Amino acid sequence: MHINSFVCRRFTQLGSMAIRLAMIMTLAFLTFQSARAASLNVPIILADVCTFSDLPIYGGRNAKTPNLDRLASQGLTFDRAYVSSAMCQPCRAELFTGQQPVRNGCAWKHSASRPGTCSLPRHLAPLCYRAGIAGKVHEAPKAVIPFENVAGFDPNAVREPTKPHDLAGIREFMTRDRSQPFCLVVGLVEPHVPWVMGDRSKYPPGERKLPPHLADTPAIDAICLSVASELSLTA
Repeated sequence: MHINSFVCRRFTQLGSMAIRLAMIMTLAFLTFQSARAASLNVPIILADVCTFSDLPIYGGRNAKTPNLDRLASQGLTFDRAYVSSAMCQPCRAELFTGQQPVRNGCAWKHSASRPGTCSLPRHLAPLCYRAGIAGKVHEAPKAVIPFENVAGFDPNAVREPTKPHDLAGIREFMTRDRSQPFCLVVGLVEPHVPWVMGDRSKYPPGERKLPPHLADTPAIDAICLSVASELSLTA
C-alpha cells in the first residue's frame, strides 16, 4: 500500500470524529433550548488527523489517552456516526453549520460556506452566548461563521515545531463575564504532518497494533507511531 493511499483512508475516517462532536453539539443545542436558565457552557475540543481507530475509547491499542478515557467514562460517546466529507475544512464547516457540504458550499479544501448560511455562533447569539475559537480555525468566511478569535493555541498545522499552548487566552474568555454562558472551540493542530511533536520514545518502532483495515508495513507503522505520540501530548 502506498502512503498516499493510507493517508486517504485516514482522512476518510477522520470525519467520524467530527460528526461525533456534531452530535454532541446537537444535544447541547437542544439542551440550550429546553434549559436556558441553566446557562450551560459548552467546550468543544477538535483533534486534527485523528480517526476513531486511533483512540482507546474506540478500540485503538496504541495511543495513551488517559484524560479522554476518564472523560468518556463519565459521559456519553457515539460509535455510529459519520460525516459527508472527510476532509479538514469541509467536515468543520459541516460541524458548525449542521449542513452537508453540497448545501453549505464548503465541499473541498480551501473553499468557503455560502453567504447567508446560518452557523453555530449565529444560532447561539439569540440565547446570549459568546462563541469563541482558539487554535486552528480553517472556516470561512468570517461573516458566515463569526467566532471570536481566542489566543493561546497555534493555528498553523505545519509549523515546526508547534508553538506551546498558552491557557491565558481561553481562561480570559471563559471568565470574562460569568453571567453570560459561552461556547468555546479549541482546534488543536495535533496530530498532523510533519509529525514534529510528541515523545516517540514511548512508542518503539515495530510495536504498533494496527486495525485490520491497515497494511502492516514499516511506512504505515511509522505514521501510526507519529499519530500516537502526538495524540498523547494532550489526550
